[in-house]
Formats: sequence, structure tokens, C-alpha cells
Amino acid sequence: MMREWLPDWLPRFVARVPATVQTKLLAAFLAMVVLLITVGFVGLQALSDLNRRAEELVELQRKIAAYRQLQHDTTAQLYYVASTLVAPNEQTLAATLRQLNQFGFHLDWFEFVAKDEVELISQVRKDYDRFIQVETQVIELIRAGKIAEGRELQLAQASPLADRLERLMNQLASEAEDDIAASIELSHTAYLTSRWVVIGFAVGSIGLALILGYAISWSLIDPVRTMDTRLKQIATGDFSQQVEVPNRDELGTLAANLNHMSEELGRLYQQIEEWNRTLEDKVKQQVDQIQRISRLKRYFSPQVAETILESEDYNLFKGHRREITAVFLDLRGFTAFSDSAEPEEVLALLRSYHAEMGNLIFKFEGTLERFAGDGIMVFFNDPIPCDDATEKAVRMAVEMRARVKQLRQEWLNKGYDLDLGVGLAAGFATLGSIGFEGRMDYGAVGNVTNLAARLCGEAKGGQILTDQKTLSKIEDLIEAEFLGELHLKGFARPVPALSIAKLKA
Repeated sequence: MMREWLPDWLPRFVARVPATVQTKLLAAFLAMVVLLITVGFVGLQALSDLNRRAEELVELQRKIAAYRQLQHDTTAQLYYVASTLVAPNEQTLAATLRQLNQFGFHLDWFEFVAKDEVELISQVRKDYDRFIQVETQVIELIRAGKIAEGRELQLAQASPLADRLERLMNQLASEAEDDIAASIELSHTAYLTSRWVVIGFAVGSIGLALILGYAISWSLIDPVRTMDTRLKQIATGDFSQQVEVPNRDELGTLAANLNHMSEELGRLYQQIEEWNRTLEDKVKQQVDQIQRISRLKRYFSPQVAETILESEDYNLFKGHRREITAVFLDLRGFTAFSDSAEPEEVLALLRSYHAEMGNLIFKFEGTLERFAGDGIMVFFNDPIPCDDATEKAVRMAVEMRARVKQLRQEWLNKGYDLDLGVGLAAGFATLGSIGFEGRMDYGAVGNVTNLAARLCGEAKGGQILTDQKTLSKIEDLIEAEFLGELHLKGFARPVPALSIAKLKA
């Protein structure tokens, strides 16, 4: 409310004063203390003036009392002396003399009260001395029996002196009473003036104290509110604004630090955003890498997968032609077994069988195309080219046959009559990703895969069949038995087939 009608320049001026907040507050409190002292001093001055005027009134009252007393004594002395003239006896004379002596005491009091009236005291003292002297002479004449002379002296000298003293006292008393009336009037005027002066100083001090409080408080509150608003903006992520505070004290330093902090936070926030973008890219790359690794390890051995990743050759998924050696294998008697056995038994056997065959496939760095029930398709020389692809394929097939022979003893003990049949062929094929989005396989398409599958279909339990063309690549490695020409489905001409007996020593 106060700020609506008080000027804004005052708190801004206080804010720009190059002093600490503590110094400004101390200065404001000191100013208020000075104002309070000033009000107290003015009030004391007014009270002192009123007290002085009261003392003057008391002094005038004392003077009037002294004047009246002296006037009364003069009249009383005349009365006592007149009494002695009427009845002159020793007792009356003694009493009159005592009255004269007391009259001297009252004169001393008058001199003390009216000590500032030098000429008046001198005149009164002179008349008093003369009056005492005359009255004493009158008493002495009365004692001497000279009453007529005493009366004559009383009338001729004492009475005029008494009249003059009485008139003088009346005049002085009247003047003192006038002075009292004037002093009372002045005191009342002085009281009113002092009251308004004190009220004015008090109101002025209160107003000035309020103005100082307003200026000091708003020079502190405004920057705090401004910085509070800025902090809320910073909390919402707005680092572009700058807080403007005119203070040249701790609040000004705090505002400068706040601006610096905002700039630093903005810079750090930008760095964090850049880092997050970089991190997102890296995470995306890592996810892609993991997906690639997972995808590659689905088909290839870990060593082959790592080789492909290191070479970053992912174009192989787009499709290419290459000479490969294809191997197709499945279990003789599996269909009958799966029809009669419990599903759990079928799945347990397949898991064990696939694990054993998979280990051997990856041992010889073959590429696993797919599992199809008990059927497994493997090929060599892709994606990593090798000169001994057919040799690796043969060695793998021989080890598979030996391993299944071991497993066969366990299966027979359980009542499972199963054995391995293998078809092996070498030739060109098209390789790459096959399928649709979300379900892609890496496979080989070509006559060589069909030949391997058909040879596998003709193989009896424990046989590894191959064709004459493939034999030419491995005839120094194996011992084989010629089976004659086989009429295979999908092939126009008979295929010379051979059964691989064993590896040469």
C-alpha cells in the first residue's frame, strides 16, 4: 500500500548506496535513534521552559507575599505606636519595640526575594531605616513622658513614611500580579507551542522512520523477490534470462552470482543435452550391436559372429552367391517316436540333441541355417570364406555320427530306436536374409541344399551320403563306399551316391 504513493527512486537510491546490508540497517537504526533523541530533547526543552516559567510564577508569588507582608508590617507598626500613644505603659512599649525588631526580619526576607530589584531595595531600605528611626524616637519620647511631641513626630514623619512604603508595596504587588497574569498567559501560549512542536517532531520522526523503513525494506525485498522469480524460472529449465538488481551490497553480489550460476547451469544443461544425445546414439548403437550379435549368434558360432562384427560386413544379409558345402541331418525313426512318446519326452530329447549338434556345428565354424524338428541344416564357407569348407563339413558330420552313436545307447535303454542320417553336398548357392520384417532368417537357397536334403532322406541310420562331385574335394581325406546312382526327387538325372565310411588315418 505504501509503495503506491511513495516514490520508487528512494529504495533504488538506498539500493545503489555502496555499503553492506548490515551497514545500511545500522544507519537506519541510528537515524531512528537520533530522531527519538531529538524528540526527547525537544520535549525536555519544552518541559524545561514550562518549569522555568513555573519557577518565575513562584518567584512572583513570593515577591507579592513579601510586598504584602512588608505593607502589613508597616501598617501594624503605625497601629502599635498609635496604641502606645493612647496607653503609654512599659509593657506596650516593650511589645512595640519587639514588633519593630521583627519588622526588620521581614525586611531581610523582602531583600532576599527582591534581590534583583537593586534600586527598589535601596529605596525601601532607606525609607525603612528612616521609619524605624522615627518610630524609635516616638517610643523614646513616649517613655520620656513627651507624648505630645511623640504624637507630633508620628504624624509629621512616621505616617508619611508608612504611607509611602504602603503605596510602594501596593504598586509592586500590582505589578507582580500583572506579571503573574502575563506569565500565565505566556506559559499557556508556550505550552501550546511546545505541545505542537513535540507533536510535530514526533509525527515527523514517525514519518521519517516509516520512510527509512520503507526504503530499506524495499531495497532488500525487491531484489529477493526478483531473484526468487528468477530461481523459479531456472527450476523450469529457463537459463536464458538475467536478473537485474541495482543493489551495490551483498544482494547485488548475490544477484551477480545468480546470473553466473544461471549461465553455468545453462552451459552445463546444454552439455548434458549434447551428452544425452551422444549417449542415446551410443545406446542405440549398442542396442543395434546387441541385436546384430544376437542375430549373428543365431546362425554362426561366437567366433564367426565376432569376426563379422569386427569386419562390420553386414552386406552379406542383402544377398550374394558363393560356393558352399551344405550338410543336412535328421534322426531316423523320430516320426514314429514323436507319435508314441509323451510331449515332454520329445522336447527333452530334442533339446539334448540340438545342444550336442549345435556345439559341434560351432566347433567347426559352420553356419546354422535352421532347426526343423529333428532336421538340421548347416553350411560352410559363408559368411567367412575358408579353403577347407568341405573338409570341415566332413569332419563335423563324422563327429556328429560318433556322438549320436553314443547317445543311441542311452536312447535304446529308454526304448527309443533312433539313429542319425546325414546328407552332404558342395556347390553354389544364393545366401542372405529370408523372411519378413520381425522374422528374418539367414539361409542358403540353391540346388546344393536340395541335394544335401535329398541325400539325407536316402541315408540309413548311421550313414553319411555325398555325391561324386563333392567326393572329388575330399577323396584324400575319407574312405567311401560307392552306392550307385540314386534317383532323387527334383533331379532330372540320377546322382552317383557314396557313403562315407570313415576318415583316413
